[in-house]
Amino acid sequence: MNSFKYFKQLLTRFGLLLILSSTVRLLYYFYNKNFFPQPAFNDWVGIFFGGLRFDIESLIYVNALFIIFSVLPVPFKDKKWYRRLLLVLFILFNLVYFSIEISDLVYFQYVFRRINGSDLSILLNSIELLPTLMFEHFEGIIFFVLLTVFLWLIFKKTENIKAKSINYLYASLVFVFTLGLAVIGSRGGLQLRPLSPISASRYVTKKQLIPLVSNGTIHLLFATEQKYLSKKNYFDKKKAYSIFSPVRKGDASKQMNKKNIFFITLESFGKEYIHYFNKDLDKSYTPFLDSLIGESFNFEDAYACGTRSPYGIAGIGAGIPTLMQEPISFSAYQSNCIDGIGSLLNETGYTTAFFHGARPSSMNIDRLGRLEGFTKIFTKDDFNDDTKFDGDWGIWDNHFFQYTVDQISKFKEPFCSFLFSISSHSPYVVEKYFEEKYPDDDPILRTVRYTDYSLRNLFEKAKKQSWYNNTIFVITADHIGRAFDKKFTNPYTKYQIPLIIYTPDSTYQGKYSNVVNQTDIMPTLLQYLGYPKDYNVFGFDVFNPENPRYAYTYSNGIYQILDKDNILFFDGDVSKGFYNYKTDPQLNKDLSNEEIEKKKKMETYMKALIQIHNELMIDNKICNYNFNNNK
Repeated sequence: MNSFKYFKQLLTRFGLLLILSSTVRLLYYFYNKNFFPQPAFNDWVGIFFGGLRFDIESLIYVNALFIIFSVLPVPFKDKKWYRRLLLVLFILFNLVYFSIEISDLVYFQYVFRRINGSDLSILLNSIELLPTLMFEHFEGIIFFVLLTVFLWLIFKKTENIKAKSINYLYASLVFVFTLGLAVIGSRGGLQLRPLSPISASRYVTKKQLIPLVSNGTIHLLFATEQKYLSKKNYFDKKKAYSIFSPVRKGDASKQMNKKNIFFITLESFGKEYIHYFNKDLDKSYTPFLDSLIGESFNFEDAYACGTRSPYGIAGIGAGIPTLMQEPISFSAYQSNCIDGIGSLLNETGYTTAFFHGARPSSMNIDRLGRLEGFTKIFTKDDFNDDTKFDGDWGIWDNHFFQYTVDQISKFKEPFCSFLFSISSHSPYVVEKYFEEKYPDDDPILRTVRYTDYSLRNLFEKAKKQSWYNNTIFVITADHIGRAFDKKFTNPYTKYQIPLIIYTPDSTYQGKYSNVVNQTDIMPTLLQYLGYPKDYNVFGFDVFNPENPRYAYTYSNGIYQILDKDNILFFDGDVSKGFYNYKTDPQLNKDLSNEEIEKKKKMETYMKALIQIHNELMIDNKICNYNFNNNK
């Protein structure tokens, strides 16, 4: 049984490391207390429970060799040299871990978030400042010395086992069992995706507290797979902010119009599939949506932020554009503080919820919902009926849409709910009865028809609910799907999506012909509601004629920006083409040398946008709280 004693010894040491790590987390808060709002009791529970998962994950990575050698089935475990080897591994690797955590504790006051890979580059390029920083924060050195002593004591006080004999079969089983536990712990649990920095958002109600949940080590480990932005200096800061500012002003002098908000985002629903926009289609695959558009306010020239779901969800729910290679939920900045519509409306008494019928953590969508501040998250697991599972992706739209209405009807009003569909996504399968009803449809268009059918049933059920008449429905897509017509494959049409606002009381009806970006949806709604507080977002209220009207995105190293007539391509240094896409849909004639002033105006705006976007991402000042309070 000596092997099991070594396992118990390892658990004891690991448990003491977790206690020590939780203590450092507490120090992290008190050392930086002025930069955090006061956590409520449930926030503290979330901070330490969530923090425990992050600490287990990172400590297993850091102590991988120590864990293996501690339970390795070898006959010389009681030898002095072997125990010294374990001591060295324990002290050395955990000193690295706690050095990162203590440095992070101090560094937070400069960047207002956990350390990441880009910070290491900055620190290495400013190595001459290290002595000054150490002198200014001498308490960090004291913490470091004390931790070294604690680590030595932890090891020595638990070193009380000497093996007399070894049962190699039993020892091997303990070894395999330990490695199995370590693998599970290194993923943060048994969920679909490993624990990552964005997961911290689920444990606290105030987005500013997210850094207290995770730890610096996990951010650096995560950073090994990430690409980082670099700051741009196209203009001096004052001029850049005169061209573009992310700050949207609230009006506290007026009473807020607390209508319910119901976002319905349809997976891969490009304008090409919708008969209302394409009268030449031989038949309609969206009869319900076609009829609803006619009764709604229709934004005729709306554009997605990107070509993947996380880009679209970030644009709609947080007003964050696609100006970097990865969507924010997969990027090095995934734990940044953002002003999501959920977190903003939570502060005014709204019930907020995010619905996505896929498995938890699929594409990090549910985690992105939490980052945007939605307090209730509903996924396939919450639906809890696998007879309605499509076998690949999640719960069939028709069933999950009905479930969504049932859940919303339990909410206290006002509410803000976000429903993201799944069925119109590869592998493009629908329920058997529906496939048999439309056997001749292309599989993609059949799923479009099925989701439209599901949407009709959602509205039929919603009309019977007490909240229906007081609700603003926003229906759009995350991005387009596979194009059938070549005209939907050029650089601008491949981002064209439907966007309508439907109100049962006919408050919103009509058309808007200028360009609209997904990032404009949130500020347009908040302006209508009379949101009283300031917040940061990259879009604008489209109904204010003084606001600029552009749609923009980034793909394959090229930024593109367009207005109602022209499109500009920009590689970050120089323009790569300027066209009038209304008169020249195939973009055959470059007008760079003819429309010089128009080109310069759009290039200037794009440069300011990139400069401010990169600065706010890197410095974690996207949200208004950090933007104003952590200067």
